[in-house]
Order: sequence, then structure tokens, then C-alpha cells
Amino acid sequence: MSTTMLSSYWNWIIPSIVVFVLIIIGILLFLYLTINPNFEVKHLPTASSPLLLGTAIPTANKYALMSNSDADTIMAASAPINVTATPSSIIIDEASILFNKAKSVWSIISKNAATADIHTIHGNVLPANINSPLDLQTWSPSPVSRSSSLTIYSRLGVRVLQFDYDLEFLYGGSLNGRGAYLDGITVVPSRTTIAWCYVFNANVEITSIRNVGTSDDPVAAAHVELKYQLKALSRVEGTTSFDIKGDGRVDVLHSK
Repeated sequence: MSTTMLSSYWNWIIPSIVVFVLIIIGILLFLYLTINPNFEVKHLPTASSPLLLGTAIPTANKYALMSNSDADTIMAASAPINVTATPSSIIIDEASILFNKAKSVWSIISKNAATADIHTIHGNVLPANINSPLDLQTWSPSPVSRSSSLTIYSRLGVRVLQFDYDLEFLYGGSLNGRGAYLDGITVVPSRTTIAWCYVFNANVEITSIRNVGTSDDPVAAAHVELKYQLKALSRVEGTTSFDIKGDGRVDVLHSK
């Protein structure tokens, strides 16, 4: 091979290799910037809270609360006093009797799809000595619904997730004209848009229940957390916390 031909060969192959390497770097950089979701997370809760149910605040001897959460656990105690927020699966003081009959944690989105039982699984906060919400009266005519939205953007500003959901519950249930209890506590997805290459999961957890009223007129309260995870080349995890009460009030405690 002559010197001229060899020189011509290298003049062609070296620029080609350089261009090829630059193309590969560009593709990898684009994938990193678009698939890596650690860019920006936005929470957009609604501004308004539910109205109070005027007839719902008053209940009988129901200072003991029950949550349909995980594990068939019964915890008993003696004299009635007010209690502070505590995990619903443990004994919190001598004043309370807590029942944990159903689920405290359940999935609503699994691998980008809504789970089949999102409309059947829920939590509640009821008097300890009743077995069904049907034993109570003065429930709100329809569930309270508070809409919120979670949006996540990539490093290029491209939206990779929009998750719209509704926090729903019934409130105002009373027994013998006193108390305000909760039923049907759940989070229902209304719209989920996920970019290619991402995997999205979301769970609901009722982390604690408590009485924010008096022993004569209990007002049930529950701390509800929506926990989400978005995975691609890296992972984004976060929690939105709600505090709901038996008189219909809803507070968004934090979103991260």
C-alpha cells in the first residue's frame, strides 16, 4: 500500500470515528437528560376545602376509634381521654381502643396501570363497638372529593409524568346523634400520563387515626399519605400527606 493511499485512508477513517463517537455521546446525553427524571416535581392541589356538614358533629360514648387498616389487631385500655396522632397499629394510651380490621396500605398504581381493586379498598375511622358504617347515621350525602395533580419534568423540561387523582371520603357519621366519623377513605386516580421508558407506582397509607373532639363528642381524624415512585435511569420518590377529619375538613400537610 502506497504512502498516498494510506494517508488517504486515515484521512477518511479518523473523521468517521470522531463523528461516530460524537453521535454516541449525543445519544447517551439525550437519553440521560430525558430519561433521568430528577428535574422538577410539581404538586397542584385544589384551593378549596370541603364544606362542613352542619348536622354531622355530635356521637355517643365513642371515644374509642377503629380504622379499617392492616392486621386483625385489637388494643384495649381503660378511661376515656383525648389522644394524639399515633400509628394505628399500636396501643396509644389507656384511653383508646383501636381496631385494625382491613388494610392500612394498598396500591393504586402498579407498573403504570391502575389496580383492579381501587374502588373497593378503603379505610375508615369508626366507633370501636360497631361492626359496620351502616350502624351510623347522618353520613354526608355523597363522598367529599379533593382533586390534586402531580407532574414531573425531565432535565430538558419535558413532562414525563402527569398524575391526577382524587382524595375521597365520607364524613359526619354519628351514633345516637353524637360524634363525627369517617368512612370510604381512599385515593382514586383520574388520569395518568407517563412517558416512554418510565415505570410509575403509587400507594396509599393511613398512618394514624385519632380523636380530635372530646370523649363525649368524638371527631375522628386520619392521616393519609400518597406515596409515589417514578423509575427510569434513576428514581424519584415522594409523599403527599393529607389530614382529614370527621367534620369534613381536609388539610394538605406537605408534598415532596
